[in-house]
Amino acid sequence: MHSGSRRCISGIFNHQYALKKRVNCRLAPSMNRNRYQLKHLSIVLSSSWFWLVLYSGLGLVGVLNHVMWRDEFNTWLIVRDSNSLGEMLQHVKYQGHTALWALCLSLLRNFYDSYLTMQLFHWAIAVASAVIFWRYSPFTFRQKLLFTFGYIPIYQYSLVARPYVLGMLCLFAFCAVFPYRQKKLHSCRDVTDADD
Repeated sequence: MHSGSRRCISGIFNHQYALKKRVNCRLAPSMNRNRYQLKHLSIVLSSSWFWLVLYSGLGLVGVLNHVMWRDEFNTWLIVRDSNSLGEMLQHVKYQGHTALWALCLSLLRNFYDSYLTMQLFHWAIAVASAVIFWRYSPFTFRQKLLFTFGYIPIYQYSLVARPYVLGMLCLFAFCAVFPYRQKKLHSCRDVTDADD
């Protein structure tokens, strides 16, 4: 090999090395930016509020696009067509559900006379139940996530406007308050003992 060709080959390799160095220098800030974005994305994804907002957003989109079934409309129609509270309670007793749902709907009907009111009320109760579940349940993050986006909570208790959502809300509220029962009881005893 001639010395000129050696210089030419070594020059090519040096040029490729320098080019690689320049490319790596240009990529370094974008790689740091990507790491920064991934770090923030992982913080957002590990936040319970992100998943609750996603749950409520998906539920709202679903409610606004849900075609109601006959059994969902049944309670609303009874409430709408009844002339008095007594008449409404007479018709509701044949449904097999408690009258609480019908009473709530009759109160809502006084503000706005549309079945959309019932759907949005149902959605709000489902979101409140999910917030209580995420805030007070002893489950792991993954278990909460799997439960919240499971079939029953996201579809049956969020979209289908039936009285079962009241049971979910009451059950979760009871479970959230239950551990504090002894603390309140002891503080009440201390107050009555101090009065004596």
